[in-house]
Amino acid sequence: MPFKDFFPTEAIAEIIAHTRGRRGSVFTPLVTLKTFIFQVLSNDGPCQRAVGYVLAERLSQGQPANSVNTGPYCKARSRLPLRAIRQAVKNVGMRLHQQMPKAWLWQDYRVVLLDGTTLLMQNHAQKKTDFRRGKKLGQRDHVVAWQKPKRKPVWLSGQAYAELPQEIGVREFAVAGRVYITTLAADKTCPKQELAALYQSRWKIELDFRTLKTHMGMDMLRCKTAEMVKKEIAVNLLAYHLIRGNMAQAAILGNKIPRQISFRSAVQFISEITTDFLKRNGKTLQSLLLGILKAIASVPIGRQKRKRQPRAVKRRPKAYPLLTVPRYEIVV
Repeated sequence: MPFKDFFPTEAIAEIIAHTRGRRGSVFTPLVTLKTFIFQVLSNDGPCQRAVGYVLAERLSQGQPANSVNTGPYCKARSRLPLRAIRQAVKNVGMRLHQQMPKAWLWQDYRVVLLDGTTLLMQNHAQKKTDFRRGKKLGQRDHVVAWQKPKRKPVWLSGQAYAELPQEIGVREFAVAGRVYITTLAADKTCPKQELAALYQSRWKIELDFRTLKTHMGMDMLRCKTAEMVKKEIAVNLLAYHLIRGNMAQAAILGNKIPRQISFRSAVQFISEITTDFLKRNGKTLQSLLLGILKAIASVPIGRQKRKRQPRAVKRRPKAYPLLTVPRYEIVV
């Protein structure tokens, strides 16, 4: 697999070891896992195309052709261990963090992006900022002590409230009329203008969600049971890490940073040459992988300015009613 630098053999072995059920069939745990990853990376991702990948691999290796029936593959997917796949997602993500060049850091910090609905960095609307108080660092820039609320908020557990310190030192500063909050109190190494610019990068998390839902097709999950939906999400996140890992390698090769490279193009390149990966090994595989990394690095992310567009659908829907019941219940 073209992801061995950040998807180690021991992580794959852990998934295989905890896979229950049959081992001697066409869809062994390793074949099933690899096929599942390639399936979520493909443009449309149906099970029939995934089975076709296995057929192409077996024929290229001189093995007997497998059946194109999708049933055995779907059953093999259901036997993959969810806990081991989730752990692989964490391990691959950690490896990518550890292998990241120091030049990509911001002020030697590893900046983590979170959804804005989960964590707020702006000052709360009901909390008034008085720059005459506290330790002054500059114009509309100071450090003040925030006191622990006397009454526990309803959204906070009793244990979490008890563990809070009585007060914390917080830096408040204003840029362009907007007040920001941070615990980075060193105004010399962390000027407020740079912090404000860093805060603006939070929008990238929305782009990353769009990447997962649109470019990787996660807006519509295909599995039918709750357990399989969890596995599908986990494998999608694992595939996402693997794509990001290839983009990181391509960025190093092209002397760029990953945010300058198009994720959509990377997915398209890798998904289109999947069958070639299955047919090659050794030096030919390495040569193909190097060529793909160069191609990924050559496509910059789109930055063209566009006029504001209306939030409306251009194509008119077909004049059919919505399907609100299972298909078998409809009498034709």
